[in-house]
Amino acid sequence: MARLLSYARLLKLKQTFLLVFSGLAPLFIGLRGSVELSLVATYVAGLSLAVAGTTAVNMYFDRDIDAAMRRTAGRPLPTREIDPPWKAIALGLALFGLGEVVSLRLGILTAAIVGLGFAFDIFVYTLATKRRTPWSVIFGGVAGAAPALAGWTAATGELGLEGILLAALVLLWIPEHIWTLATYYADDYAKAGVPMLPVVWGAKKSARATLAFSLGAAAVAICLGWAAKLGAVYEAVAVLASAILVQNTLAFARDPSPERAMKTFKVANAYLGIVLLAALLSSLT
Repeated sequence: MARLLSYARLLKLKQTFLLVFSGLAPLFIGLRGSVELSLVATYVAGLSLAVAGTTAVNMYFDRDIDAAMRRTAGRPLPTREIDPPWKAIALGLALFGLGEVVSLRLGILTAAIVGLGFAFDIFVYTLATKRRTPWSVIFGGVAGAAPALAGWTAATGELGLEGILLAALVLLWIPEHIWTLATYYADDYAKAGVPMLPVVWGAKKSARATLAFSLGAAAVAICLGWAAKLGAVYEAVAVLASAILVQNTLAFARDPSPERAMKTFKVANAYLGIVLLAALLSSLT
């Protein structure tokens, strides 16, 4: 049982669930009110396998960073709960490969987007930019937005304005998610040598950059309701949630303390979940 729990922690099941969930709203919006259970099940299975596999590969390459940071030192690779480390990358590649095979049943375009998400997360974000530039999270954001775009193409078979807006929402939200957390753990990231924006620019300047992305995410969330014809209830939820997000991020820009950073981090997490859930439910009515 302990070994199974170690592998579950390696795959970050909560993060996997949230990323797969981010594609369910685009999927249901694309289906235009009709619920095809086999399609939904295939999407959930394929994306769950691909995201979990990508996470395991990421954890393999980041194991030295995780060992150096107080927040992540207890993960299964630094603690050698999973040893030797090649077991993690072998499992990750196997899961991702299975996910791609399942995703092919959703169409070549969807499978290609899933593959692009893997490539950006591992090669562009983890290996090429994370240790070199504070803007690496933008490239990581492309990977994080892939499930949303994949959900749309799985339902429609093509790219479209609604799918692009949903992916853009996640892409613009990710810097706030990461930079607020990085502000709270700035000393940890500095110790590990990871040039996160709060470490390189300082808390004040990075908080202002966070505000810019917050405004962008809010604008996209509100425009989404118009583009996807989600109705007045969604628009009301999006406007109210966006106002709360921007208000909290503005307070963070004025006072970029660790305590305010963590509060804004929690608000941002709730924001994306609420907006996506509202979009999903509105698409069914």
